[in-house]
Amino acid sequence: MATGFSGSSGVDTLTVVLDVNGDPKKVVSPSSNGVSLTVKELLQFAGREHWLDEQQKELGRNYKEGAALPYGPVGRLTGIEVTLRITCYNSGNVPNSLT
Repeated sequence: MATGFSGSSGVDTLTVVLDVNGDPKKVVSPSSNGVSLTVKELLQFAGREHWLDEQQKELGRNYKEGAALPYGPVGRLTGIEVTLRITCYNSGNVPNSLT
């Protein structure tokens, strides 16, 4: 089970949120009150915008005759797992791909 994280820096920090392909999708200015993401944004950034309503075929088919969802339950019923990777850089070690 994931736990919360809280932290701060001695100076304001620019935050750039990248999608699953590494493309910048959201920029949070140093003067804001932190980073806030909606579930919709998380799913868009993961490249699975409709994940909650898609059948989760990897969980196995529903063998009940006449089942409304024969190829697996939807994510709203099973839950989904989204992993966030957080990487911090100071101004001296930002990768060229992010500048």
